[in-house]
Amino acid sequence: MTWTDLQRAIKAGEPIRYWGAYSGYSYGIFTISELNEKKLRLIIPSGEKVTVYRRDFEKIAPLYDEYVDGTLPSADIKRRTGRSAYIFSLVHELRDRALQPA
Repeated sequence: MTWTDLQRAIKAGEPIRYWGAYSGYSYGIFTISELNEKKLRLIIPSGEKVTVYRRDFEKIAPLYDEYVDGTLPSADIKRRTGRSAYIFSLVHELRDRALQPA
């Protein structure tokens, strides 16, 4: 999953469901407010604006499969970036969309 994939599939204004490997979709929804070459801005349910940088996405997104299968503990992910839950939710969303019939 690359930043380019994200830019092609996600648009500003789209709601994305929070996703967790063991809890499914139980965290609510965040909304994409901006996506450009360097960063993604989103709004979480509390109204707070959060920024996810491209460099963090590119570092964390490839770890999605290891996280899902349990070989990479969530504590290891949290030490890498505080935005990992958003990044994994985006990766999960893109993979779900890829599985949908055209």
